[in-house]
Amino acid sequence: MREALTAILMLVAASTAMAADPLPSAADDAAARLAALPLHPIEGLWSIPGHDTVIEIVRDSLATNGEPARYRMAVVTADDLAVPAGTMVGTATPTAAYGVYDSTIFTDALPGKHLTPAEPRRVTLSLDDDDSRLMAKSYGRNVVLRWWRLLPYTLRWALSVTEEKAPDTEGLVRIYPESSLPQNPIYL
Repeated sequence: MREALTAILMLVAASTAMAADPLPSAADDAAARLAALPLHPIEGLWSIPGHDTVIEIVRDSLATNGEPARYRMAVVTADDLAVPAGTMVGTATPTAAYGVYDSTIFTDALPGKHLTPAEPRRVTLSLDDDDSRLMAKSYGRNVVLRWWRLLPYTLRWALSVTEEKAPDTEGLVRIYPESSLPQNPIYL
């Protein structure tokens, strides 16, 4: 009886000791990898507000003059289990304006649930003044077929309402490296 009780206590002690040392998360591993690099303003770990998704933005290739030609955006952790870690979600290229990047975001998924560059979404990414937020504004060509215009003349002037999102509400918030300014206000 005494040996059984000792074995149970040893198992409980071993299980609590293992639980006390948490494993590093994928975001911690990515932050450690980025800590060894000289980072450009857009590079780092970014989160999507309202989701548990973390995206890593790093240099993908270098131009001949040493300036980055393209940045790669890959998922570190995803809210959606269908998007595995390491999935490339887009690319960004610097423009003539400082802190503004022309980006292609992959939004379509194949039956295997992997993102594909089949129908990319064109987006302009803009860093704010303290480089802690990355605003996204989509652009491109939209074709809308208004089928009621094909009906007889009396029905052609029907009202239509199009809704637009509030400006500067889509984007990413920097996780690593942390900004010098706090993300949330500090109350006294």
